[in-house]
Amino acid sequence: MQGRYRLEPDFFSGQSETLSRRALVYLGDNSTTSAAGTVQDATQSQTRPEFSGVVTSTYTLGTWGLMMQARYYDSVMNNKLWTEGRDIDDNWIASQTTFNTALSYECDNDLHRVFAVAADFRS
Repeated sequence: MQGRYRLEPDFFSGQSETLSRRALVYLGDNSTTSAAGTVQDATQSQTRPEFSGVVTSTYTLGTWGLMMQARYYDSVMNNKLWTEGRDIDDNWIASQTTFNTALSYECDNDLHRVFAVAADFRS
């Protein structure tokens, strides 16, 4: 699922401004893989959480831009083949949320390059 919203606010008169938001949500209720004739449900495995999502907000003011992003990953099993209590004490990896932000500056020349500085925050 995806949702997108964009507007042109007027916080600073006489300046070009944009504000956009975008959200992507993944609901994986059934995901199977097969190898060597064996079919396995991969939902909630390390590479396929049952639920994940990303929300991105971007604000530009003239040649400057600020992007903030949040990603969420649902809890997943460490190994779907292990039996909890026999092979491992706790077979689950907790859900996590990560936050990223970036500041950009767009040069107005023949090369039309964008320079960005980014920071990554994890919780």
